[in-house]
Amino acid sequence: MCASQCEEFWDLADFFPFEDAIHHWCNGSQKCLQARAAALLTALDRGEVKYRRADGNDFPDSVYELKRRQLLLVERESFLDWAKKVSNEIERSSLQRNVAISPKTEANYLRILGACAELILETEYGDGKKYSPFTTQTDLIEKLTILGKGVPGLSERNLQAKFAEARREFEAAKEDR
Repeated sequence: MCASQCEEFWDLADFFPFEDAIHHWCNGSQKCLQARAAALLTALDRGEVKYRRADGNDFPDSVYELKRRQLLLVERESFLDWAKKVSNEIERSSLQRNVAISPKTEANYLRILGACAELILETEYGDGKKYSPFTTQTDLIEKLTILGKGVPGLSERNLQAKFAEARREFEAAKEDR
């Protein structure tokens, strides 16, 4: 299996090996990797990024010793938060794209999309006039595919699937309140 196909699975882990954290953050030159490794070790040593031992022991060794022995596991969330703070805008964007969103966040996004779809397609003013010129979800999706031609995620097929999922999620949330 190709390494790029496996990258998404690291996004599901709470911890990952130190070297993988560095490569997740920087695919550049050896000098860049060394600089970032030093910065991350310092952040780990200062407690700015959480970590644990890979061997399950709880006795204290320095982060430098744990790295040397390849026992250093970096907590994913605290690493990403720290890396975004110390990275430039382009790197922050890249880090964001490399991170899977949590199921809770995805459900929130779907509920927002479902609420927007309902507002656009079904809500009327008090006099019976609709807020929006779109009368059906098909009309809305057609316009979105034209607007987003070539934009990843805005294909007709994907929009149909996401709108259906979003409306189901929103309806279920309304029933649960």
